[in-house]
Amino acid sequence: MKKILFIIAAFLTFNLSADQKAMPVNMKMDQFAVFVGAASAAYNKAMQICSERGYNYFKVLKLSYKNEQGDIMQMSGTCSDKNGEIIKDSVGVLDQPLLDGVSCDFEMICFKDEINDKSLCDVQKYMNLIKQLQMPAEKVEGSKVIEITSIDQLKKEIASSKMPVFIDCYSATCPPCKMLSPIFDKYSIEKASFGKFLKVNISDVKEISEIYQIKGVPALLIFEKDGKFQEKKVGLPDITQYLDNVEIR
Repeated sequence: MKKILFIIAAFLTFNLSADQKAMPVNMKMDQFAVFVGAASAAYNKAMQICSERGYNYFKVLKLSYKNEQGDIMQMSGTCSDKNGEIIKDSVGVLDQPLLDGVSCDFEMICFKDEINDKSLCDVQKYMNLIKQLQMPAEKVEGSKVIEITSIDQLKKEIASSKMPVFIDCYSATCPPCKMLSPIFDKYSIEKASFGKFLKVNISDVKEISEIYQIKGVPALLIFEKDGKFQEKKVGLPDITQYLDNVEIR
């Protein structure tokens, strides 16, 4: 379970907690961190392939990534049981910050039944964890957060507020968003006198992503009490740090 959580966390670091537009063009990341991101994308695709084909376990035999500069990193594995199906595939990471142009090739051996190998990747555990992460977060009792279901409702809530407005923009498939949800609920209770708290699912209200250039979630949109857009925070750490200091702003 720790292995699965680590890899998911690494993948989400690139996929769900970064505002690509806000990143400096010349921002750099070391080779190993990029390799982890590319390997995580390959791991995710390998899980999907096995699930679709009815395999419950697999082991990676070869994995390599190459970027536009020609850097190559590789890993290899061994498996004593040769009776599984060998599957080769690749994944191109073209829309993630700092991974543009990275391609990752992998080869794995897949099994329907568990074999005597302690380093097997367990497909069912991974899928069960994904389902748990995608379950809606429970609302905290007493929460004053208002769920927004349309862009018109959003505009009315902002226009009618006599206080600053804080909008939690989230996705149902985003684990960091789920982690933020109960925290945001508590902020709405503890800091109710400092602002209005709203939340919106960007998949349901698609216009909000285009209007406010939301490239990563969770994202917090902040409006002044006169309805003027002030700023945007992206990622769990930045959002919680900002809200912690709301009363002193």
